[in-house]
Amino acid sequence: MKALVLLLFPVAALAQLTDADITRNTECGAPAVGQVWSGPRKGTVEHRDGKPGYRVSAEGWWSVGCKMPPPPKDCPAKPAPSWLVDGRLCQPVQGRMLPSRNAPFTHDVKADPKLMNAGIQHWRCTPDGWVSVRATCSGR
Repeated sequence: MKALVLLLFPVAALAQLTDADITRNTECGAPAVGQVWSGPRKGTVEHRDGKPGYRVSAEGWWSVGCKMPPPPKDCPAKPAPSWLVDGRLCQPVQGRMLPSRNAPFTHDVKADPKLMNAGIQHWRCTPDGWVSVRATCSGR
Protein backbone atom coordinates (compact mmCIF):
# COMPACT_ATOMS: atom_id res chain seq x y z
CA MET A 1 0.00 0.00 0.00
CA LYS A 2 2.90 2.41 0.74
CA ALA A 3 4.24 1.90 -2.79
CA LEU A 4 0.87 2.95 -4.20
CA VAL A 5 0.87 6.16 -2.13
CA LEU A 6 4.37 7.07 -3.35
CA LEU A 7 3.30 6.56 -6.95
CA LEU A 8 0.32 8.86 -6.55
CA PHE A 9 2.20 11.58 -4.65
CA PRO A 10 5.81 12.20 -5.73
CA VAL A 11 8.40 12.64 -2.99
CA ALA A 12 8.83 16.36 -3.84
CA ALA A 13 5.13 16.95 -3.14
CA LEU A 14 5.54 15.62 0.39
CA ALA A 15 7.88 18.48 1.36
CA GLN A 16 5.96 21.06 3.41
CA LEU A 17 6.45 24.72 2.56
CA THR A 18 6.88 27.09 5.51
CA ASP A 19 6.68 30.84 6.14
CA ALA A 20 10.39 31.05 5.31
CA ASP A 21 9.61 29.90 1.75
CA ILE A 22 7.11 32.72 1.06
CA THR A 23 8.12 35.07 -1.78
CA ARG A 24 6.67 38.39 -0.63
CA ASN A 25 5.58 41.32 -2.79
CA THR A 26 5.83 39.55 -6.15
CA GLU A 27 5.09 41.01 -9.56
CA CYS A 28 1.59 40.55 -10.93
CA GLY A 29 1.29 37.19 -12.70
CA ALA A 30 4.64 35.79 -11.52
CA PRO A 31 4.99 32.26 -10.08
CA ALA A 32 5.47 32.42 -6.32
CA VAL A 33 4.95 30.88 -2.88
CA GLY A 34 2.33 32.45 -0.61
CA GLN A 35 -0.15 31.79 2.16
CA VAL A 36 -3.80 31.05 1.29
CA TRP A 37 -6.08 33.84 2.57
CA SER A 38 -9.42 32.07 2.89
CA GLY A 39 -11.37 28.90 2.21
CA PRO A 40 -10.73 25.33 3.35
CA ARG A 41 -6.96 25.70 2.82
CA LYS A 42 -6.71 29.00 4.77
CA GLY A 43 -3.25 29.50 6.26
CA THR A 44 -1.63 26.86 4.02
CA VAL A 45 1.62 27.94 2.37
CA GLU A 46 1.61 26.82 -1.27
CA HIS A 47 3.38 27.32 -4.57
CA ARG A 48 1.36 28.48 -7.58
CA ASP A 49 2.38 28.90 -11.19
CA GLY A 50 2.17 32.40 -12.63
CA LYS A 51 -1.32 33.52 -13.60
CA PRO A 52 -2.47 36.98 -14.79
CA GLY A 53 -4.12 38.95 -11.99
CA TYR A 54 -2.59 36.97 -9.09
CA ARG A 55 0.35 37.90 -6.85
CA VAL A 56 1.72 37.50 -3.31
CA SER A 57 1.29 40.63 -1.17
CA ALA A 58 3.94 42.22 1.05
CA GLU A 59 2.30 40.39 3.98
CA GLY A 60 2.77 37.03 2.23
CA TRP A 61 -0.87 36.32 1.28
CA TRP A 62 -2.04 35.27 -2.17
CA SER A 63 -4.12 38.14 -3.57
CA VAL A 64 -6.33 38.55 -6.62
CA GLY A 65 -6.98 41.65 -8.65
CA CYS A 66 -3.61 43.17 -9.40
CA LYS A 67 -3.26 44.92 -12.73
CA MET A 68 -0.50 44.50 -15.24
CA PRO A 69 1.55 47.72 -15.52
CA PRO A 70 0.51 49.99 -18.39
CA PRO A 71 2.70 50.01 -21.48
CA PRO A 72 5.24 52.85 -21.61
CA LYS A 73 4.23 56.08 -23.36
CA ASP A 74 5.59 56.93 -26.82
CA CYS A 75 6.95 60.18 -25.39
CA PRO A 76 8.14 60.04 -21.78
CA ALA A 77 8.06 63.20 -19.66
CA LYS A 78 11.25 65.25 -19.83
CA PRO A 79 12.39 68.76 -18.86
CA ALA A 80 11.71 71.38 -21.54
CA PRO A 81 15.11 72.44 -22.94
CA SER A 82 16.32 75.96 -23.73
CA TRP A 83 16.41 76.88 -27.43
CA LEU A 84 18.45 79.16 -29.66
CA VAL A 85 17.07 81.09 -32.67
CA ASP A 86 19.29 83.52 -34.65
CA GLY A 87 21.73 83.79 -31.76
CA ARG A 88 19.00 84.55 -29.23
CA LEU A 89 18.63 82.23 -26.27
CA CYS A 90 15.16 81.47 -24.93
CA GLN A 91 14.62 79.56 -21.73
CA PRO A 92 11.38 77.99 -20.52
CA VAL A 93 9.91 78.70 -17.10
CA GLN A 94 12.05 76.84 -14.56
CA GLY A 95 10.71 73.34 -13.93
CA ARG A 96 8.58 73.25 -17.12
CA MET A 97 8.19 69.71 -18.45
CA LEU A 98 7.12 68.08 -21.69
CA PRO A 99 4.32 65.74 -20.52
CA SER A 100 4.22 61.96 -20.85
CA ARG A 101 1.93 61.20 -23.81
CA ASN A 102 1.21 58.81 -26.66
CA ALA A 103 1.44 59.85 -30.31
CA PRO A 104 -0.05 61.85 -31.91
CA PHE A 105 0.14 64.81 -29.55
CA THR A 106 1.49 68.37 -29.74
CA HIS A 107 2.70 70.62 -26.94
CA ASP A 108 3.91 74.24 -26.83
CA VAL A 109 6.52 75.58 -24.42
CA LYS A 110 6.70 79.33 -23.84
CA ALA A 111 9.81 81.30 -22.88
CA ASP A 112 10.04 82.74 -19.39
CA PRO A 113 9.09 86.45 -19.61
CA LYS A 114 10.98 87.14 -16.36
CA LEU A 115 14.22 86.53 -18.29
CA MET A 116 13.43 89.39 -20.71
CA ASN A 117 12.80 87.18 -23.73
CA ALA A 118 9.76 86.03 -25.63
CA GLY A 119 9.35 82.90 -27.68
CA ILE A 120 7.61 79.63 -28.15
CA GLN A 121 8.78 76.13 -28.94
CA HIS A 122 6.40 73.71 -30.71
CA TRP A 123 6.82 69.98 -29.99
CA ARG A 124 5.22 66.91 -31.56
CA CYS A 125 5.02 63.47 -29.98
CA THR A 126 5.81 60.71 -32.49
CA PRO A 127 6.21 56.95 -31.95
CA ASP A 128 9.98 57.66 -31.77
CA GLY A 129 9.67 60.30 -29.02
CA TRP A 130 9.47 64.11 -28.74
CA VAL A 131 10.47 66.11 -31.86
CA SER A 132 10.91 69.89 -31.93
CA VAL A 133 8.87 71.19 -34.89
CA ARG A 134 9.69 74.91 -34.83
CA ALA A 135 10.74 77.63 -32.44
CA THR A 136 10.71 81.43 -32.21
CA CYS A 137 12.73 83.63 -29.90
CA SER A 138 13.08 87.40 -29.47
CA GLY A 139 14.63 89.54 -26.81
CA ARG A 140 18.12 89.34 -25.38
